Amino acid sequence: MALSLGNSKSKSNQSKEVLISNQKQFLTFKLGNDNFGVAIHSVREIIECQELQEVPGVNQVIKGVINLRGFGVPIIDLASCIGRPTNAFSKRTCILIAETEFEGKIKDVGFIVDMVNEVLDVAASDIESPVSVGDGPKPQSFLMGMAKTGKEFIILLDLNKALSFKNQEMEILNEVLI
Repeated sequence: MALSLGNSKSKSNQSKEVLISNQKQFLTFKLGNDNFGVAIHSVREIIECQELQEVPGVNQVIKGVINLRGFGVPIIDLASCIGRPTNAFSKRTCILIAETEFEGKIKDVGFIVDMVNEVLDVAASDIESPVSVGDGPKPQSFLMGMAKTGKEFIILLDLNKALSFKNQEMEILNEVLI
């Protein structure tokens, strides 16, 4: 099963976007019991979790690679990448295939998440700055902010920045995949 989230838009969707231009769309998912979201435009597709080819000599954050339509795609444990505990795989575990920038090139990278929830439209006014999030003097660079949705908050992540401190491991993977 794969869910494509391509950028094709119908005329009704385009006119709807004009009406809600102050809103942003986020794909929401769970890591453990916490809700997270990423900008929908960076997510290419969602696939079922599958067997990974392990790559020796890389950090455990990089779980391995998969063959996705003839291309090697590195798979990252997103929870570990952002300092969260990792859960065992379940029926709901899936992989977000996202476009990320690495060494000036756009590459597909897979991120393991515990469960995908939905795509949410969030008003810009409902997103708090990451500066006001957390106890430390400086927020984590991968935090885009916190979205208020009713009684809950969704932690918004920048996947490129979540990978930025893993560059050495990504360089190793890049060599393996070329």
